[in-house]
This record gives sequence, C-alpha cells and structure tokens, in this order.
Amino acid sequence: KRILIEWEFGLWILEVGTWTMKPVNVDIDSDWKSFGIVERTIRAGADQPDISNDGRFIAFTLSGDLWVMPNGGGNAQQITATPSQNEEWPRFSPDGSQMMFHADQGGNSDLFVMDLASRQIRALTRTPHNEFFASWSPDGQRIVFTSEAAGNKDIYTMDMATGAITQMTTSVAADDDPIFSPDGQWIVYDSGQDGQQAIFRLPANGGRPERILAGPGFSQIPAMARDGRRVVFEAVNGGNRSLYMGDTATGQVMPLIGNATSPRIATDGSSVIYMSNGQIGSLELPE
Repeated sequence: KRILIEWEFGLWILEVGTWTMKPVNVDIDSDWKSFGIVERTIRAGADQPDISNDGRFIAFTLSGDLWVMPNGGGNAQQITATPSQNEEWPRFSPDGSQMMFHADQGGNSDLFVMDLASRQIRALTRTPHNEFFASWSPDGQRIVFTSEAAGNKDIYTMDMATGAITQMTTSVAADDDPIFSPDGQWIVYDSGQDGQQAIFRLPANGGRPERILAGPGFSQIPAMARDGRRVVFEAVNGGNRSLYMGDTATGQVMPLIGNATSPRIATDGSSVIYMSNGQIGSLELPE
C-alpha cells in the first residue's frame, strides 16, 4: 500500500490509491549541510510565497492572481481573479486579517490591501510611478516599499493611519526589496550603492544606511529571523540563484540551498520557505 521512492534528492513515501507523497525525515550527523530540507509541492507555477505570523497559512502568486492555502498542505483558495492586473508580492498583515500586494491596474504598479474576511480591496497608492515590494511593520502601523517616484528605485514608508509617505533613501543606485526588522527598529533592504548589490539596513525612523551582508554576485530579497541576527537572502551569481544565510553580528555568510528564490522566514525563526522550480519548499534554519 506504500512505496518508498527517491525524489529531488530525498526519500518519500507514496501512498497507493490516494497517490499522495510524504517526506521521510533522515537525520545525518555530518557537516553544516546536515540540517533537514523538506520539499512540499504546493502547485506548479507558484511564486513569491509568504507565511502568516501564526504559521497557519501560506500565500503565493499563480498566473497573475493571489492564492492562500494551509501551511502543511491542502486545497489552495484563489482570492483574486484578475490575471491581467498581475497581482504580486502578497504579504499578510501582522494580525492576519489583511493581505497587501502590488498590481498593475492603470499602466503601472500600485500598492493595494485586501480585507481577507470581506475580500474588499482598497488602493494604498495611485501614482504615475511604480510602487512595489511592500512589507508591514511588526505592529501593522506602517509599511515600507520600493518606489520609482524619484526616477530610480528608492525606499519609502507609509503611515497606515494617515497615508503619509516618507522617502527613506536617496541613493542613485537601486534600493529595493525592503522589510522591517522583527523588532521594528530597522529597515533591511538590498542596494547597489557600494557598486555591488548587497544587504543594507537603516534606522526605521531615518538615518544613515550601513552595509551588513553580501553574498557572491547580486544579493537581494532579505528575510530576517526574529533574533535579528540571522538574515536569509537570495544571491544571483552567474545566472544561478541560491539562498544564503548571514550573521549580522559577524558579517559571515553561508550557503543554504541552490536553485531557490524568494525567502520568507517563519515568525518563530525555525524555518524559511522559498520557491524552487515553481514549487514551495521549506528549510529548517541553523542557529
């Protein structure tokens, strides 16, 4: 009734009849590569995953629309149905009641937020410039995002109560993919201001940026663990995309997994979800 198979460099149990697969966890004492990887096929063609703060749900994009599914597997629910608008970069609010994303509804990218209970959508920006890659502050009172309002990619914040927007960076290089640190004290993002795209941070209320981490090639899309020390990011080197983890205290980086993009760290800091070949994977994070 069950078949043991090897797939994607791992062992899986295939249930005959239902034809569902479950991973077989194998503990091996060896070098730093020994932490466990669990590959979970969510849906082919998925991209840009996010995980809710309570760890119960995963959001992702598929063919220009937004979907939500239970973490751990199950039926995915489509929450938008306008593929021509290319809704992307879904981000759960800290309390899980809203979903922020960017979409093209008028010839350029703007920011939107959906109430998940009512499915009502309201625009956060309506400008002739592109705004995208937004993330919430831990208390949900601010968002941070990338905008091309000044002619290139810079980092901006918005007060969610008033709608007031503040420009945070003015580099002539591209500043992109911002997030708030879990304690809300920093904005972490990638920038090419030193000549190589690397991971930077600046005080959340404004201040001088500082470079904190860099991997091989082009470093982008940071995700920070709750301890504020571990940062997972995507490194593009020679056409290859891999995930690296860096220590903000020492500046040291280590490879996590190849052929992977779009990291998002679970709230408890135990794991990171990512994309690989249109599938969502989960990787245990080393301390």
